[in-house]
Amino acid sequence: MLDNLEEYIDPHLYDAEYGGYQGDFDFFLSLTETGSVLELGCGTGRLTIQLAQKGLKVVGLDASQPMLTLASKKSHGLPIEWVHGDVRHFQLPQTFDLILMAGNTFQALLTEADQLQMLECVRRHLKPTGLFVFNTRNPRESDHHTSHEFEYWHSFQDPIGNDVKVYGKQEADASQQIVTYATKRVWKNKDTLTQIRLKFTSYDQLMRLLEQAGFEVSAVYGDDKMSPFHQDSLSIVPVCRVRK
Repeated sequence: MLDNLEEYIDPHLYDAEYGGYQGDFDFFLSLTETGSVLELGCGTGRLTIQLAQKGLKVVGLDASQPMLTLASKKSHGLPIEWVHGDVRHFQLPQTFDLILMAGNTFQALLTEADQLQMLECVRRHLKPTGLFVFNTRNPRESDHHTSHEFEYWHSFQDPIGNDVKVYGKQEADASQQIVTYATKRVWKNKDTLTQIRLKFTSYDQLMRLLEQAGFEVSAVYGDDKMSPFHQDSLSIVPVCRVRK
C-alpha cells in the first residue's frame, strides 16, 4: 500500500480536485454524536476536521505524510491527533467508539492478506460496543475492461485558479481483481501523469472476509444516502461490530 501513493504526492492539488466533495458528510457525521473516532486514510482531513468540529475526540491516520501535513495546517488548532501509519499495521494506545474508512480507501489494499490484516487491526482497536464503517465500489462489468486511449473524466481549478482537464485510462487484471488507472492532468502549458492500483472486491467476498476477521454486519448500504444494497448499487457500505 505504501508504494501506491503516487496520486497523493501533491496534497494541495489533490485537495483542489477532491477536497470539496461533501456527498458523504451527512452519512459519516451521523454515525456517532459522542466519543472517540479513528479515521483510516484520512487524507487532508476532509471528514476528520468536520468530526472534530462536532466535539468528538478524533485521530486521523494516513500513509502519506504530505497529506497529513496539509491536514494539520487546515485543522486550525483543533485537538486532532494526526498519525503517519499503515492501515494494516498501526498500533495505538486506545480503542475507539467509531472507526471509519471513507473515499473507497479499502480498495488500496491489493491482496486478501492486506485486507485481513487491516480488518484484524481494526478489530483490536474497536471498543466492544463500537462501530466500523467503510465504503468500497461495488464491482461492475465496466470496471474490469482495459482502455488503450485516454478518456476525458472531469475538470477542476488548481490551488492558484488555473483550469485543469483530467483524462484517464485503465488496465484490468481480472485474475487479481485489480485495475491500474493512469491519470493525466492537463494544464495550458504542462501535463502530469500518475498511476494508482485499486482492487475490486465483490459483496460475497467482502462478507466472507468480515466474518473471517471476527465482525458481524448489522447493515449494508448501497451508497452514502443509506439506500439498501442491491446487486446494481454503486457502492458496498457495511456497518460492522465485533462479533461477541
